[in-house]
Formats: sequence, C-alpha cells, structure tokens
Amino acid sequence: MNNEEKILAILVQIQADVSDLNQGQIRLEQRQDKFEQRQDNFEQRQDNFEQRQDRFEQRLEKLEQGQAAIRSDIRKIREDTEITRSAANKLIEWSDRVSEALKVPLYE
Repeated sequence: MNNEEKILAILVQIQADVSDLNQGQIRLEQRQDKFEQRQDNFEQRQDNFEQRQDRFEQRLEKLEQGQAAIRSDIRKIREDTEITRSAANKLIEWSDRVSEALKVPLYE
C-alpha cells in the first residue's frame, strides 16, 4: 500500500467517523427537542397550577371576608338579645309589681 492509498484509507475512515458524529449529534438534538417539549409541558402545567392556586386563594379570601361579616352580625345579635332580655325582665318585674299593687293576677 502506497502513501496515497494510506491517505485515502485514513480520509475514508475520517469521513465515516464524521458521519457517525453527525448522526450522533442529530440524535442528541432530537432528544434535546423532546426534553424541551417536556419542559414546556411542565411549565404549562405549573402555570395552570399557579392559576388554580390563585383562584383558590381568592375564594378563600372571600370566604374569610364573609366569615368576618357573619361574626360581626352574630356580635350585634348577641348585644340585641341582651338588650331585649333585659327589657323583657324589666317588663316582667314591672308587671309583677303592678299585679301586686292592684291585687289582680296578670298571668295564670
């Protein structure tokens, strides 16, 4: 084998190696594209999750506001109940005194 044939054989081997490298690079790029697609899907899912979480937080805030309003209403009802109870007790005491003073039973 002369030098030209040796050089040709080396060039053929280099060309085959370059072709293998190109094919390997293509496969790597395809895999990278798949990974990027999966990452895009994950990011989309994360965005959806964050949107759902935001809606839940808004609903929770509304519930907490409603609960605060209900608690305020209950406080007012308790105060009004105490006032009504006190007034009713005073009326009962007054009617008892009137009943005794007039010697007429008001309830039987």
